Amino acid sequence: MRKTLLLVLPLLFAAGCGDPLFFAQVSDSKVCFVVDNESVPAAPSGIGPVSVNWNGSFDLSSIPGHGRQDTTGNVTMLSLEIDSTTDMSGITNVVVALPGIVSGDYIDYTQATPSSDLTSILMTPTQPNVNLLSALTNGGTLPYSITLTGSPPTVAWQANITACVSVNLEVNLAEAAE
Repeated sequence: MRKTLLLVLPLLFAAGCGDPLFFAQVSDSKVCFVVDNESVPAAPSGIGPVSVNWNGSFDLSSIPGHGRQDTTGNVTMLSLEIDSTTDMSGITNVVVALPGIVSGDYIDYTQATPSSDLTSILMTPTQPNVNLLSALTNGGTLPYSITLTGSPPTVAWQANITACVSVNLEVNLAEAAE
């Protein structure tokens, strides 16, 4: 029986029946990426709502399959959080765009009731089922553009930004080994 198995396995492999051995399934319900101490520009002082915009990117290189065109599956954002020791209570609206990845606003958050001493804003995508796989396979970075409207701080300040994603991928190990 063992001799037969040794003869049959190479034939099955040559016929393509061994392909599942060369793929890895990567699945995690929540992976978070943090950008610490991001510099946020000061808002112009003025009457009425003003806006501040800043851009950056998340490094997704810790996810297997990053930068590989043969990786397939889904990467979907669960949440994005901005936290700081600076009071953000004057911010009434936050818009997050993912330029080159998603057209239009990806997150549009409005503070329901103004609060004092707000140090954290947790947001969920308005387009939660958008697959962000192209950010992973095209270099492993997820660019973002964040616009704060209302009365953001009028001095430059620091913020931590945390993006949490759900990952369900298939990575071609035969290609990765080359």
